[in-house]
Amino acid sequence: MTFFSVLFFLFLACIFFITRDACLTPTKMTGYDASVFATFGAAWQDGLLPYKDLFDHKGPVIFFMSLLGYWLAGDFYGIVYVEIINLFLFAALFLAVNRNNAIIYFCFFIFIYMIFISKNLEGGNATEEYALLFNGLAAFAWLKRERWRFVLYGFAGALLVFMKMNLAALSLSIFLVDLWYSKKFINSILQASLGFLLPAGIMILYFYRHDALHEFYWSYIVCNLTYIGGG
Repeated sequence: MTFFSVLFFLFLACIFFITRDACLTPTKMTGYDASVFATFGAAWQDGLLPYKDLFDHKGPVIFFMSLLGYWLAGDFYGIVYVEIINLFLFAALFLAVNRNNAIIYFCFFIFIYMIFISKNLEGGNATEEYALLFNGLAAFAWLKRERWRFVLYGFAGALLVFMKMNLAALSLSIFLVDLWYSKKFINSILQASLGFLLPAGIMILYFYRHDALHEFYWSYIVCNLTYIGGG
């Protein structure tokens, strides 16, 4: 395996993710959710606030990914760049775990992932797509037995929870399994809490300072809990 072979596969993977059922123009996206996320990103860049000026029940992280794309390029194509960077970093985690078999693991994981959730990707810019990196970060920390892995569990978990709650299931499972065998139970929980509170605190503080914390709480927390409860 060479560095160029990894880059070549990443190129093919990016093309598959981004062009599947998608039309790469600044004015049209085939996925309903993808279009909503892109609209929120553009509106956020123009000064409107999610939840306060626009309503949706998804978490702020997915809107921020589209906002980041508009920051990078100023139009829809910036979202494509964010998707490529997301996939590149995800593949880099595999490479860091095992250089000799990383490309095999990467191909296998993508194949399994696509079987189960490809119908939800809607051509790109989907929560399930970005969740690859954050869940991959938790898996990387676990496989490498990083000293501060519980901080990474919490950090990844927070980003997933504030993007789409159910996508945090994998990271939560890794955390619970590792916690079960941990010899420093309290310390591990404190580390995970620290990792969780860092991104969560930033988001809460942001909406508080922009007088949108109530709207954020009602739109994302209350609406989703009501939906889960069948209300």
